[in-house]
Amino acid sequence: MTTTLFKIATSTASYTPLKTLLPTAKEPDWSYSPYSREDVLGDGSVRGSGYPIAEWHFGYLTLAEYNALKAYCSGKSASVYMVTRTNGATSTLGYGTYGAVMIWPTNVRFQNMKAIDVTVNFTHLEVV
Repeated sequence: MTTTLFKIATSTASYTPLKTLLPTAKEPDWSYSPYSREDVLGDGSVRGSGYPIAEWHFGYLTLAEYNALKAYCSGKSASVYMVTRTNGATSTLGYGTYGAVMIWPTNVRFQNMKAIDVTVNFTHLEVV
């Protein structure tokens, strides 16, 4: 089951916890980066730049769960609001609330009435 800390919304007025939206799904495998690009500078050092990005990966979703999550992204992408984990340090897990562009995966494989290996990307994260 997912925690109540991962959430999604179409407006800042009403966030839906993933555990409500996807009742049988496990908490998503997630990633977060505070920048979307790495620029190599003239001295060989690297600078992160661009908007933060995040990713949610589900091993599988039932058809009902797949459709419930897909409702937030009716096309290839959509503007959403989301709450996600923001770093990988086990002892200091943080969460952030963002406005984001949700990008739906191009290819989704279905097997036994389940969507398999669904990865949803979030770009242009802006703190709300």
